[in-house]
Amino acid sequence: MNRKLGLVCEGKSDFIVLEHLLRDHFGSQGVNLSFRWLQPHTDATGRLGEGGWRLVFQWCLRNVPTQREALFSSDSIFSISEDEAINVLIIHLDADICEEIKRSDLESIARIRDMDTDTPDQRASFIRACLVQWLGIDEESLTESKHVFAIPVESTEAWLIAHEIEENVERIVDIGVRSAEIIYAALDIRLPSDRKIKKKPAIFQRYIDQSPVAARMVADKCARFAEFIEQTSAQIER
Repeated sequence: MNRKLGLVCEGKSDFIVLEHLLRDHFGSQGVNLSFRWLQPHTDATGRLGEGGWRLVFQWCLRNVPTQREALFSSDSIFSISEDEAINVLIIHLDADICEEIKRSDLESIARIRDMDTDTPDQRASFIRACLVQWLGIDEESLTESKHVFAIPVESTEAWLIAHEIEENVERIVDIGVRSAEIIYAALDIRLPSDRKIKKKPAIFQRYIDQSPVAARMVADKCARFAEFIEQTSAQIER
């Protein structure tokens, strides 16, 4: 079975993590995946544009439902080639930007700004509510619209290093620091003075290349990843 997934992510590092974990999981089930990078956008030379949650927000607003529907078929007024058509649209946002979104002046989140974001479930729910608002879609039609949300708590780095930690990574307060410590130590790179990971794609790719990052191990430690895989699987099988 061949399936093409469209990815809207905060940055290239997130592309790398999601692609690896998706290929690992579905490859073992005989599904051959290919990907179309939608955000950050690639130019004619293959160079990626800028990333960040605000650009994901802008992509959602710019690509209204009729335009997103056209991504799934070459038979549309927006005319895309058959090899560009996707089967599933995956939209990613890390939960570590909850507070930044709340502090922003976005009118589109006025009704949900006061949602609690204290627990992993609440943080994922807030990001999900943001995406629903920005896409102009309701929860009931998500399945039919072939959209899947990837919402790591707190970040894709947490998914990347979940196999290295015994406890539930979604409940570790300083998971950003722990992720940086684990990844930099594995690559024998000096930890930055701020103890935060630099989101350089080469660092993430090197870590994946030398570490046994298996999707099943991530699902055991991250409820949000297990949910993401389940929802993606349901769409792939449609």
